[in-house]
Amino acid sequence: MQHLFRLVLVLYPVEFQAEYGRAQVQMFLDNLRAEYRARGKTKALRLSLEMVMDGIWAALAEQWGVLKQDLRYA
Repeated sequence: MQHLFRLVLVLYPVEFQAEYGRAQVQMFLDNLRAEYRARGKTKALRLSLEMVMDGIWAALAEQWGVLKQDLRYA
């Protein structure tokens, strides 16, 4: 799942990846481990999929914001 989350980070702007990428991956892993210990494998898998989907939506929203800004300047 970590590889999938890292793949999602590719959708973010390069500056975001450079500044926050490692921290985002570490947060993902910490949350996943805590969920696994607290609720088991199935709940941890569900949480990881939710976090991946949230990351995708956030990345798309960020890219949309950048595109709108670029269009305004154009």
